[in-house]
Amino acid sequence: MGVESTAILVRWMLEPQSRPFNDFHNLIVLTAQTGDEIDETKHLCENYLFPLMREYKVRLVQIAKASASKRDGYIILSDTHQPYELHTEGYFSLSRDLLQSGTVPRLGRPHICAQRWKGEVLDAWITDHITKAFGPYLGYNADETKRAGKADGYTCQGHQFLYPLIEWGWTRDDCIEYLYRTLRVLWRKSACSYCPFQQKQARSPATVVIPKPQDSRC
Repeated sequence: MGVESTAILVRWMLEPQSRPFNDFHNLIVLTAQTGDEIDETKHLCENYLFPLMREYKVRLVQIAKASASKRDGYIILSDTHQPYELHTEGYFSLSRDLLQSGTVPRLGRPHICAQRWKGEVLDAWITDHITKAFGPYLGYNADETKRAGKADGYTCQGHQFLYPLIEWGWTRDDCIEYLYRTLRVLWRKSACSYCPFQQKQARSPATVVIPKPQDSRC
């Protein structure tokens, strides 16, 4: 539930003409919890994003890795059209695996932690529950065309990935500005609390909420 994916979802809810589907019955928001997400993400989702999702009855499925082994699959933490809680506690957390194996997140690519605690469980849930044609939509922004090009070498159940932000020409800054303008809050980068790749903004201890302007012309 980071900056880019949240910007896509909020625009789809607030601007019907931007949606690539007829109604929200055709949309599933699927997220995998590592068990170590920063507190700001939980606060932002529960106080700003989820009220909108409840209003538009958007289905949110939260899953998590069941154990260190891929064979054990995933746990469904929540599946609802009325989300109230972001289950950042996960189930078998990434930090637990790191402690048990005596290692740290890998600095080089590929980022195995994201692949194992997010990619594998997302793919497994999709395989188990989705049979008809679908997106899937990814939140790569307009500055990440090279990254999107690499992702195009893979498919999800034979379907090519789609990139709304690249289609709109939106950069990460555009997404932050849009969320600032529509939700009146500065959206933080989603990351594990100890992630070596997170930006300085994500490590800030406080969420910066922008007060609504008093001037009616704004």
